[in-house]
Amino acid sequence: MKKIALLFILGAISLGFFAQNYVPFPSANASWIDNEKYPCSENHYWLDGDTVVNGLTYHKLFFYSINNYTTSNPCTHWSQSFITSGYRGALRNDSVNRLVYFLESGRISDTLLYDFNYSVGDTVHANYKGVPDTTGTIGAEMLVVKIDSSLLGGIYRRRYSILPADVNLRFRCNFYDTLRLIEGIGSNQSLLGDYDICDPLQGESILHCFKVNGQIIYNIPQTNKCQLITTINKTKRDLDIVIISPNPTKGIVNIENSEDVERAEVYDITGKLLSTSNSINRGIKLNLSSYKKGIYILKLYMSRGEMVSTKLIKE
Repeated sequence: MKKIALLFILGAISLGFFAQNYVPFPSANASWIDNEKYPCSENHYWLDGDTVVNGLTYHKLFFYSINNYTTSNPCTHWSQSFITSGYRGALRNDSVNRLVYFLESGRISDTLLYDFNYSVGDTVHANYKGVPDTTGTIGAEMLVVKIDSSLLGGIYRRRYSILPADVNLRFRCNFYDTLRLIEGIGSNQSLLGDYDICDPLQGESILHCFKVNGQIIYNIPQTNKCQLITTINKTKRDLDIVIISPNPTKGIVNIENSEDVERAEVYDITGKLLSTSNSINRGIKLNLSSYKKGIYILKLYMSRGEMVSTKLIKE
């Protein structure tokens, strides 16, 4: 009798798992922060607005990337850095078929980015988008080795664990090397990534943070990288709020703002907080004379709850 009861319980759990509803990709108010080991870049992505291409609705994806040229490992040591930002492309959700497509900026046709229909034993390519890399190859084959469910953001989401098809390669892997595709998020590596698995020469990309409507759904607490950096003001109203001059500057920066500012923060390009000014109202004067030449990030937190972020250049 006990065995029958146990089998019933296990069967109910199994049926509950496979009956779990699909969690679709977000279409708005979402952001991701990930990094790539080479070329040591930290990427901030966020959705802002929709567009229609070939009769299909896409969700526009913007980005801000800190790229570091390095001559040694780890990536915390670099010789020079540069920042890129702008429109990265757009995502399209086919929630009925559990697919997500990516329309890269400058292209007229999209590419399959995520497929959440895998079964254990199915083959996946290391370059998930199926686009040849610089060597002209798709990448080493990988297998779905496990499918489970994880409670993230109050919702159970399916996770597809993926490892190299070649069993000999798996000896180089550890727990963190496993690629996991996660419903409604993407993966535990890069949002748009080409994935590296168990490669000691390359290292893996890492998803540090994923937010929806300001709520942290996925993060790695040890890295403390859930602060989104953007350089694109989301509305024309944001552009009217703040006037910064001179920028570039040799020292003093004057900031005129039409609304009260509760706090101003200055970060370096690695995301390290350098200074904070509180209760500064509408007149701000920053002194960057002691700062090295380079690019800095200014964040202004408005009294109405808005945040405006922009670049400061020290000459």
